[in-house]
Amino acid sequence: MNIAAPQCIRTMAAQIRATLKRLDKLQSAQDTGLVRLSPPRVSIAAAIEMLGPRVFLGHWPSSRVSILSSRLPRRKDHVPWWFDALRTAAIRSADDGAALVSVSGTTSAPFLQRLCELFGLPCLPINLPEQKTMAPDSVANWLETNSLPTKAITVSPQIELPGFAPDQALIRLPLQDRTLALCGTRLISLHTVTNGNCHQLLKHQLFSGKPIMLPAVRGRKPAQQAVRSLIQKGAHRWILEPLSAKPLVSGALLRAPVASDRTPVSHPAHWLCHWTRPHHGPWSDQCEHDYLDELLLASPTADRSAQASLIQIVHHQKIIAASLSAACSAVSWTAVPLTDFRKRRVFRPHKQHFDFEPWGIAVRRQWLVQNGCQPVRYIARSSAASPGPAWLEHPATSRDGKIDWREEQEWRSSHAVDLSAAPSNHIIVFVDRLSMVSRRLINLVRLRGWAFVEIPG
Repeated sequence: MNIAAPQCIRTMAAQIRATLKRLDKLQSAQDTGLVRLSPPRVSIAAAIEMLGPRVFLGHWPSSRVSILSSRLPRRKDHVPWWFDALRTAAIRSADDGAALVSVSGTTSAPFLQRLCELFGLPCLPINLPEQKTMAPDSVANWLETNSLPTKAITVSPQIELPGFAPDQALIRLPLQDRTLALCGTRLISLHTVTNGNCHQLLKHQLFSGKPIMLPAVRGRKPAQQAVRSLIQKGAHRWILEPLSAKPLVSGALLRAPVASDRTPVSHPAHWLCHWTRPHHGPWSDQCEHDYLDELLLASPTADRSAQASLIQIVHHQKIIAASLSAACSAVSWTAVPLTDFRKRRVFRPHKQHFDFEPWGIAVRRQWLVQNGCQPVRYIARSSAASPGPAWLEHPATSRDGKIDWREEQEWRSSHAVDLSAAPSNHIIVFVDRLSMVSRRLINLVRLRGWAFVEIPG
């Protein structure tokens, strides 16, 4: 059917308007071609209950799996079980002949789309409209605008018809999550938080008789309350056996080069320290696809711990300046002795990270000063603006006066620090425990001619 033909568009629009007004004939009047009022194997009444009256445009595969999940933490490397479950669920579903539904804005979407590219799995993208609603008389124009062939399913704005609106208990849930739950003929939930959006949608879909699978990686404790309530209502458990992991090689057995003379521990006044923090997302020189591949393929390089951040610095021999504000950036150092790091380590809720992490780089103060590093000027909040460079200034206290930032004894470099330009004996890598150091970090430090020191305490 050529839906771009003006006569066809007018006829279809008229059918949609007429059909939506006849509740007793909704399902039988639905068109079986490219234009539908609900996904195949989903009643129009169910579609209206979830999304309101809409038009769905495109070719639908008969079997479709929607993979749902509650939100993941910022540190995606902390949930390797989730990516193992996603990979297994997607491959098994594709082997069964199902297309994998993807809706942008849902938790699984970016990972599922990349997984389908990597393994050649069938993906069914669902495109949602930017416009929220449209009048019934606008259906014809919408069909004409969206009539070009595409592999995705295009969903119209909600059609403004009195008496046809989504269920009030569902309308507050994100549209993309509701759409994902509606469009699958089978649902798989990887992670379900009690009373979260995913949990509520799964409970609703169970009443419609839609099969729901809840993968569980053996050895990991799930959110018991949510899982139990769904199983009681008819969801099915799917136990996944984890692959046996190879034991990590202890860093101590690799004979890490250890500094012993005039170190940041024995002579702290001669050194400045830069601690590293856990990282979120791709590294600064890494593309998004490579980052997703690390997570999806369970690569050891998916690690984003403070030690992994340190490995990046040692590998590139460079510390990149971090943004201080929209106008300036700098590399931060501290003159606080390493012997004080453990007792000073503190979580900053307003920044969502720890200060004084036990992993980082120590560089001789003299060399840093020769390369432009200077002590921070702590400014009282009541003081007038200083004529000095903005990258060197910092408030002396927090806004509520509870934190005295001067205790951090901060120094700053106004640009990235090229560690390859420093003599090798001017750089020492400090670590939490030598036994915790990875093989890769030991090899890199040995290659650079640097040495380790363990934080005391």
